Amino acid sequence: MNNHVKWNMGQVLFTLERFAFGVNGETMHLPEHYTELFRTGSKPREISASWPSMIELIELLEGQVQRIEHRYRAHLHETVLSPYTTSKGLKLTRVEEFLSFCLYHEGMHFDKMKSILSQNIRKFDIL
Repeated sequence: MNNHVKWNMGQVLFTLERFAFGVNGETMHLPEHYTELFRTGSKPREISASWPSMIELIELLEGQVQRIEHRYRAHLHETVLSPYTTSKGLKLTRVEEFLSFCLYHEGMHFDKMKSILSQNIRKFDIL
């Protein structure tokens, strides 16, 4: 595999932040070096920056959910400033479309994390 659990968690965090706030021209509330770490196509073994702790990632994810709920409680149907077309050709134009896509995206990364963790557990089971 080209990545690890922290990268997958950070990719979920980074993409949701970009799709919830960045596409509307709002400030993304993430450390600046997260772009290098978690942008699409990044590979952990090619990055020299230090990785955040699991606790930091979890806290940022929890806070992110609260910020999204607060910001978009009554604005899910708004059109974003920067529409986006996914790699599969799906065009996203409204907040609700971006957030729905992020659920799909999160599920893909959750599956990768489960796979990584189960492979590592199996390695230790044979010792």
